[in-house]
Amino acid sequence: MDDLPSRTVIREEAFEDELHVLIRDAEDADDFTAAAETLLATDPTAGMPFPSAPELWALPMAPVDGKTVWLLYSFDAETVLFVGLRML
Repeated sequence: MDDLPSRTVIREEAFEDELHVLIRDAEDADDFTAAAETLLATDPTAGMPFPSAPELWALPMAPVDGKTVWLLYSFDAETVLFVGLRML
């Protein structure tokens, strides 16, 4: 995996706010997103285009309170930007 290109993951403030409302404990919140950060840094197309906002992509996360959490993000050749979370 060392030979795969890696992007820098940046968390927008709105994403951080939504994450900490969803998961209050900071360490648990970081654990919740750790695998997604690793995956998307090397393969940002692992998610799927978000239907209502073509510039965004979505990645399903672990359920919280019985609802699937979707991580919304965008990316370019150097960065992955975590934009927000949606529960469905």
